[in-house]
Amino acid sequence: MTLYLRLLLLVCLAGCTPENNNVSKPVSAPVIIGPAELLKSGLVDLENKHYLEAIAKFKKIPSTTPEYAEASPLITKADSLLKKWEAEQKRFSEEHSLGLMEQSVNQIKAKLGKYYATKEDVNSLATHVVALKMTEDVYRKGAEPSDKEFAMKVSAVIARAVVVMREAHASALEEVFISTGMDARVSAIGSNKSTLRIKFVLMSQPLVYKLQQEGLVSLRAKELDFKKVIYTDGYDNSWTVDL
Repeated sequence: MTLYLRLLLLVCLAGCTPENNNVSKPVSAPVIIGPAELLKSGLVDLENKHYLEAIAKFKKIPSTTPEYAEASPLITKADSLLKKWEAEQKRFSEEHSLGLMEQSVNQIKAKLGKYYATKEDVNSLATHVVALKMTEDVYRKGAEPSDKEFAMKVSAVIARAVVVMREAHASALEEVFISTGMDARVSAIGSNKSTLRIKFVLMSQPLVYKLQQEGLVSLRAKELDFKKVIYTDGYDNSWTVDL
């Protein structure tokens, strides 16, 4: 047997021939889902609250088929349910955020009984107040009764946060005075704690003028929506600055 015949025999025994190497595999035909199946599957998705999937399937139903008449209003229904679900998820998220903000306010309030507040505490509360006011404005304009209720809940947290923010600012400012050698007492007083009171036994008109010119007190107090600042020596002399 020649060398060529031996090689050919080995190839055949291995179950492979040169021609077999070029044979392509058959391609499976795409699965076509009919309008009835699309409608049925879309209804299942709708029942399971898979609104996007349901809408996609209903929209695939050709307008020339009998199923289209049933699918068309279902698209509107699924879209409405999707928007309602998204609103509910947004409300859940915002209620969670509201709870976290309220917790933060309470923690800083508890801290004030033992320690001085920090600049970071004040800034954190100020950020919360801005965010809460934006949320309140959105829900106050809402059409649903539940929107108004949530806006009132947010408003109550804002009121508390503003009070604690002003108290925290007074505490932080007092530490600034103490750290510079001035034995001053700073407090937030009055309605909604909207008046900043600074008591220092050596308070004088020149000192008040100096503090006002430097902007150490009034500028930040105005940013935090204080209405006035009272400088006093704790006895007979006091100076009031409207903001």
